[in-house]
Amino acid sequence: MTNPANLLQQAGDRAKGGDPAGARTILNQLIDLANTSVELLLPAAFMAFQLGDPALAERSLRRAIEINPEFAPAHTNLGNILREQGRLDDAITATEAACRLAPRDPMNHVNLAILFEMTQRPDRAEPALRAALEQTPGEPGLLDALGRVLLKLARPAEAMTALRQAIQKAPRLASAHFNMANIYQQAEQLDQAAGSYKTVLDLEPGHLAAQANLALVHLRQDRLDEAEAGFRLITEKAPDDPAAFNNLSQTRYQQGAFQAAVSACDGALAADPGNRAALANKIIILNEMADKAGADYLQNFAAFVTADLIAAPPGYDSIAAFNDALFREVEAEPDRFSEQGQGQARQTRDIMLTPGPAVGTYGEVIEAAVRRYIANLPNDPGHPFMASTPSAWRLEAWGTISREIAQGEDTHIHPDAWLSGVYYARLPAAVRDDRDTGGYLEIGRAPNHMAQTQAPELKIIRPEAGLLVLFPSYIHHRIMPFQADDIRMSVAFDAVPS
Repeated sequence: MTNPANLLQQAGDRAKGGDPAGARTILNQLIDLANTSVELLLPAAFMAFQLGDPALAERSLRRAIEINPEFAPAHTNLGNILREQGRLDDAITATEAACRLAPRDPMNHVNLAILFEMTQRPDRAEPALRAALEQTPGEPGLLDALGRVLLKLARPAEAMTALRQAIQKAPRLASAHFNMANIYQQAEQLDQAAGSYKTVLDLEPGHLAAQANLALVHLRQDRLDEAEAGFRLITEKAPDDPAAFNNLSQTRYQQGAFQAAVSACDGALAADPGNRAALANKIIILNEMADKAGADYLQNFAAFVTADLIAAPPGYDSIAAFNDALFREVEAEPDRFSEQGQGQARQTRDIMLTPGPAVGTYGEVIEAAVRRYIANLPNDPGHPFMASTPSAWRLEAWGTISREIAQGEDTHIHPDAWLSGVYYARLPAAVRDDRDTGGYLEIGRAPNHMAQTQAPELKIIRPEAGLLVLFPSYIHHRIMPFQADDIRMSVAFDAVPS
């Protein structure tokens, strides 16, 4: 009978001898042998991964799990390999199995926390990190990670406690000082934030994120020359980083150096053609320069903003029936970072994570609408929006349920997406009333921190039940102020290039 250990040795010799194809052939033979042990399939998977063949590595690990489903290391390594391939849901399944089979191995819980952070689920990352801390109490890196996650969960006081514990145990842990600085910055404690970012730079002089955030603090303190110098330094060190150019453009805009601000936008677009933040900034700057034609070309409301009533989807007798079903499913979703809220306004997590029947139908409607939108775009391949049209995308969607937005939202963009939109499923009488614009969608206004003296072109859309609005993700938009006795529910989405 063929000796599996000898085959593993032969595969290693082939790999070292510059024959990766031969090594892979032998590894496949090894995996297929009936007498190969799970202990040999682990190094076989590692070798396959080193050879640049994650599919073969996965095959080896799944064979190990088939032989012994309780063999925790196979699940651990399978989760890591799937994560490297971007197959995050499958990686979570494998890593949860590893945690269940080897609950005292802190790295399994750490791996699970990493995956939940990657999938925008800090609420799930927190218990995984706490499980890891149960096995290694006081470990500074875990306390640091917990602080970062708690900040994402909008629990800054608890985050600060965890970070202080991390720094007490590891005073030179730069990432903990960085996360602490982020808490200070979010709380508008700008002097403390600047001090903590400077501590990070003392520990790691090349920490570009700390340099960038320190420059942002200077910008918010109206120390524009220091902010400009900081952002310019980052563009020199990281010329492929569009964020630095975008921050530089906003700083130069506030300095009144409009042409230099446009040049910074162009630097961001050179690093990332179609960069949404750069396009958003450029529209605002061109408008302030009274270059209406340039601004209108980029935002082109007539071609790029659509608003259409959808037909009742298959399986629903009417739009009202569909909207009622959609409302029930979305209203039952957890909030973005925690359990369902009880206040006047709430925003759900991504409803596409575990869609019910109505949400699944909503996804199908949006997918079809995105495809029609792309088919109807003008033929202008030189326009940065058309030039960056994705061939594939994933949908992220969330519900916004509110009775009041007293001051209205500050306008915003969705920088990670290519196309965004909103669908109106339930509207109170106050929003349906066309005598004022309370609760309407306003498109085109600059955010508060980029004050304008030149009036921008605006598009205001009155919500209707069953109305679907689509627009480029780089165009600023907001819900206008309103107050109502009944619920206003919209379901927004992003088409994120994949």
